[in-house]
Amino acid sequence: MSEWKKYRLGEIADVQTGPFGSQLHNRDYVEYGTPIITVEHLGKRKISRQNLPCVSEQDRNRLAKYSLTFGDLVFSRVGSVDRCSIVTDEEVDWLFSGRCLRVRKKNTNIVDNHYLYYFFCLESTKETVRKIAVGATMPSINTEILSNIVISAPDLPTQHLIAQILTSLDDKIELLGQMNQTLETMAQTIFKEWFVDFNFPGFDGALVNRMPKGWRKGTFNEISVNYDNKRIPLSSRERAERKGIYPYYGAASILDYVDDYIFDGTYLLMGEDGTVSTKEGFPILQYVWDKFWVNNHTHVLQGKSPFSTEYLYMLLSKTNISHLITGAVQPKINQGNMNRIECIIPNNNVLTLFDDKIDPIFQKIKNNVVQIRTLTHLRDTLLPKLMSGAVGVKNETL
Repeated sequence: MSEWKKYRLGEIADVQTGPFGSQLHNRDYVEYGTPIITVEHLGKRKISRQNLPCVSEQDRNRLAKYSLTFGDLVFSRVGSVDRCSIVTDEEVDWLFSGRCLRVRKKNTNIVDNHYLYYFFCLESTKETVRKIAVGATMPSINTEILSNIVISAPDLPTQHLIAQILTSLDDKIELLGQMNQTLETMAQTIFKEWFVDFNFPGFDGALVNRMPKGWRKGTFNEISVNYDNKRIPLSSRERAERKGIYPYYGAASILDYVDDYIFDGTYLLMGEDGTVSTKEGFPILQYVWDKFWVNNHTHVLQGKSPFSTEYLYMLLSKTNISHLITGAVQPKINQGNMNRIECIIPNNNVLTLFDDKIDPIFQKIKNNVVQIRTLTHLRDTLLPKLMSGAVGVKNETL
């Protein structure tokens, strides 16, 4: 560590606040134009492309000082103040909103852009940012607060190597995630072709009551098994005392890891209250397997033979549940409403053929997730060691 140096962020980078409200209003947004990155678009490393607001060419020129270039970091200025993303060549000349901060390095001979990004991925750095934020209800940071963060860095070649190692791992994780999105799209396409368009092997085209002969209308409780009575919620304090390797699921994601499990197998989780639907009205679903714990904010489901859990997943993924949600303050879809979801009951032979068709797809998805978890664990283990000098790097490392 003797060769490492410390810098205030403000010494090596310019920190810029986005345009004030008087400079940019919601009414200025247009359907097509230059995208503006907001807090909602900041994620892990890369910037989300979903629902990007845009401005006209005239406004882009007027707000040119808020444009982005390759390697800039964009931070959340309010709320989740430890969130940041790095700008790729795809976002060059985009703008950032007033609820964000832009960090742009001053001297190319001091710091590597990606090294700087990974420094802010350190849990210790995130904790520092959260502690120095102002405001109890809505934490916020500003240019001065962020500029005073102390950066520890080795020489530039070593920074390059560290960044390359971590970037390589993140690239592999991202590629596997993209592969899974493609695989899931394939499965959804097959499901629609068979059970919506009725274009499945052996079908002669004859319909009875707008369905293939032998099929009928039914409800969700006829094709699913519910295990909600086995759920056991754990408080944050209990989870802190029971840290382990088994995922603890909430309504929309993994909330923690604990020392025991209550489910073992392949299940479908469907958000029950809180986060229950997407903007499009589809349910929040998690396709999970192996050993895990779950709280009481998500339904725990499996397919009822001959229906597979994968069939349930494909069905619910494209089922609008908006009309079944109750509660204005705390959205909820209770078990009774969920069970009333209308569905088609195909014959057993078609279900068997469908499972044979999609089983290999879901097995590939599971294999990719295992690789993602392994690579994520490796990255998260290496990150603090590389960024502290505890693990040295050489050209041969790559």
